[in-house]
Amino acid sequence: MPVGYLLILLCCLLMCGMAVSRKAYQRSVDATLVTTVMFMGVCSLSICLIGVIYGVFTDFAMIRQMDRFVLGIGIAFAVILTVNTCLCIFGAKYGSLAMVLAFANLGTLVISAVYGLISDPERNRLSVFKGIGSVLVMMILVLSFLEEKRSPKDGKDRKAQKDKRIFVGICLLIFLFNGSALPIYSAFSTYRGDFGSFNFIFVYMFFCVILCGMTLTALGLLCLKKHCTIKPEVKKCLSRKPLCCTLVYSCLFLFSEYCSIRATGMIPIVVQAPLCFSVEVILSAIADFVLYGQKMTKTQLVQMVLAVAGGALFAVG
Repeated sequence: MPVGYLLILLCCLLMCGMAVSRKAYQRSVDATLVTTVMFMGVCSLSICLIGVIYGVFTDFAMIRQMDRFVLGIGIAFAVILTVNTCLCIFGAKYGSLAMVLAFANLGTLVISAVYGLISDPERNRLSVFKGIGSVLVMMILVLSFLEEKRSPKDGKDRKAQKDKRIFVGICLLIFLFNGSALPIYSAFSTYRGDFGSFNFIFVYMFFCVILCGMTLTALGLLCLKKHCTIKPEVKKCLSRKPLCCTLVYSCLFLFSEYCSIRATGMIPIVVQAPLCFSVEVILSAIADFVLYGQKMTKTQLVQMVLAVAGGALFAVG
């Protein structure tokens, strides 16, 4: 099996662990703007501390070799990552987490396909097998939407309608932000892959720390004007269980991002995105069953069968 496919498998395993640790974090603290920004801020800061240690052993190549292109896409990705992570966590407050993930994956598939076909049409050209695999992947997403449509609806009062509008807006933003991640990785791998994957991760996580710090400062000042404080929420986020979940997430995130960047340089982006999604569908369902005892529905079983078939078609196509 080519190294690129092994990296995708490893990346999906790590992302499954990220989803589990993020779910544990959400269960230990309320989903508010402060707790979501704190989650991203602590995660970014811990990775940056690892980056400092890494920099000592590499003579801080990430600083010496940086140019305007790396700096620009680093800042752009920091904004995308920070906003998207907060949207994904905060979005579950207004609607189904399954729908949030569906829009996130749909954004990745659509935007990655468009970018790949525009930037490198020859390398990202779909074969018959890959075309059929893409259809199966889209069927998985359609089943997710149908499952959500059959779920019980909230009341028709004004608050429920307002929450629904907010949720739709959050999902559309997640579609755009999450879908922009792989194209940026692809641009980095294509034009400045020699900069180093770990170096790039530490660069954009540094800007994530700055963004989260600025956001928390603004929230703190806003609370002062309203004669309240964010300290209780911050303190709760730094208690033992939430902090452990965040630190575990940070380590898994670091190596997941590394595998994703390396895989992007080896496998066409229109293959990587749907293949990752297919593997994640299977691993997420297994993780929910093993760790949380959630029984698999008939829809999930059909999705898993489609994911196996789609993944096989992309691997051989």
